[in-house]
Amino acid sequence: MKKRVGTIDLFRFVFIIGIVFFHFFAANMKLTAAKYFNFGMLGVEFFFIVSGFLLALKADREKEPNIGLATGRMTRGRFLSLMPYVVPAFLISFILRFILQKWTLATLGENVLTSYMEMLGLQMAGFRGDQPTQVYWYVSCLLIVGLIYYPLMLKFRSLFRRWAAPLIAVMVYGFLFYKTESVNDNVVWFSFIYKGLLRGLAGMAVGVAVYELKLWLDKEENPHRLGVGFAEIFGYIAAMYIAFVYRGTYLPVQFLFVVLIAPSIAISFSSQSALGKVFNGKFYTVLGELSTCIFLNHNYLTKWLPQTFPDLKGAALWATLFGGVAVCTTIAFFSGKLLKKLIKNGRSVFGVMYGLFAAAAVILILGAIFGNG
Repeated sequence: MKKRVGTIDLFRFVFIIGIVFFHFFAANMKLTAAKYFNFGMLGVEFFFIVSGFLLALKADREKEPNIGLATGRMTRGRFLSLMPYVVPAFLISFILRFILQKWTLATLGENVLTSYMEMLGLQMAGFRGDQPTQVYWYVSCLLIVGLIYYPLMLKFRSLFRRWAAPLIAVMVYGFLFYKTESVNDNVVWFSFIYKGLLRGLAGMAVGVAVYELKLWLDKEENPHRLGVGFAEIFGYIAAMYIAFVYRGTYLPVQFLFVVLIAPSIAISFSSQSALGKVFNGKFYTVLGELSTCIFLNHNYLTKWLPQTFPDLKGAALWATLFGGVAVCTTIAFFSGKLLKKLIKNGRSVFGVMYGLFAAAAVILILGAIFGNG
């Protein structure tokens, strides 16, 4: 299988745009007033399924016989792949909030001290503080769920993929819909676990099962290509309709989104994909990488820009929002590329990150001193 799949990267971008619209409407007006994107947050389910699939793929290819060492290396690799984009988003959000919200030095220090739990990926474990990006709960889920599922897949292989993962997905999604009728509101606390982490456990379990479906598709010698192609396209179109267009009040339709899109993802990753021949090339890889930066750099702007500039309305507000997201995403994207290059060339990832944090801290402290007396 190719390292990057153009169809998946394209839909990463499509669904992140839906998430941006959803968060904007949620932060600035009643969702019932929005004509579209009422269920735009379901794009996160797409990301969880893809992440679960890639985790299963890595586990299936793992050569290290020691499960503990293999899990540690997987976690380190996932951390290093995410941090070059997370750190710039983290710093950009701090600098913008410092400027827009006119923080004092005391406020700056307090928020810095209470945000380290975010950087360590501990938010969904129950440790909460300042939330610079407003979406880092997703990264926390990826790290925690990966630590749970990866050793289980190494130990039980196809048994976990075929039976345990689908059962986990059905049971957890069933619990969420029974209790709240929605996958949204990630910081709802259920006795000992956040709703967001349950969402990650369910979505990535679907992704693990999707990997098993992909293996089965690859083994089919004479597939009905027309039928498989139709199923792939129909699943994406129907899922986009639910996320972007559907305005009904039947909340369990969110589960239908997962049911529809999971087979399409399996087909796109398989050798039977019809769309893979169309959406192929570097352009789609860039879209996939940009989607990560957009995800990490949009939510704080949708919340804070309208609060900072309450007189902005209509087209001016939209232009300011998307202009801000475009600028922050561009800075984060190229900063992430540079960080990845430094790490690849042997620089210590922690040394690079500490250097960035130190530089940003000096800028913020000087600004607080001279800007606020």
